[in-house]
Amino acid sequence: MSADTATFADIDSAFSYFGLETTASLVAVKEAFRRYAKQFHPDKFPAGSDEQAVATEKIIAANSYFDNLKAFFEEYPEGKPQEEGQSRNEPEDDSDWEAWERKRYSAFDDELAAWKARQASHEGEKESSREGFRRKKLVRYCRYGLILLLAVMWIGWFSANGKLAKDARYQQNSDAWVESKTNNDDTHKLWMSQHQQYRENYQDKLDKQPINGLFLLLFSAGAGWVLLSKQGRAFVENYLSGGKA
Repeated sequence: MSADTATFADIDSAFSYFGLETTASLVAVKEAFRRYAKQFHPDKFPAGSDEQAVATEKIIAANSYFDNLKAFFEEYPEGKPQEEGQSRNEPEDDSDWEAWERKRYSAFDDELAAWKARQASHEGEKESSREGFRRKKLVRYCRYGLILLLAVMWIGWFSANGKLAKDARYQQNSDAWVESKTNNDDTHKLWMSQHQQYRENYQDKLDKQPINGLFLLLFSAGAGWVLLSKQGRAFVENYLSGGKA
């Protein structure tokens, strides 16, 4: 018989799918397909159930295998030749076909369990993908928030510097005005007390400004590492995911 090995391998798989010997006749193949389609028709199972999904897959595969077998028998009407000592072992009467159906259905539970396992694995992969997307989105928002925070902090620092410069000019004018006054009444003493308190507050702010500037530089350096380096982004992503990234 002139046929390549790959073709016969495909045909063997088709026979095996229907639970038939490779020497089964076309009549047996048609009967097996008829019973198979009736047994696993998707309408026999609850709509939207796992069983219906598996049955649908089985019917699609059965149609494909049956088409291959019909094409095979069109080219080889006698089917595959029997090897020495091999007989045509195929269902012949109703009792044989009932046993065949029971065997096909018993394998359905295993296929259903395998299908559920695949679905669970796919769902796990999709959930992992969704979680990764949410994590990346959260990291992106955190980076935007960090940039905004840096901008606000630097604007605040420069604004504080500008206010201190303005206060310094006001302080100089106030000192000159105080020196020109020699009045010792209670109103003047009260004003002098307030002026002294203002001087102390101004000096306190002036003393803290270098420390605030140093803190801002260090914070900016850390933020720059997070924003610009791969290690920084990975650190933030790992932190936000609870160490699961």
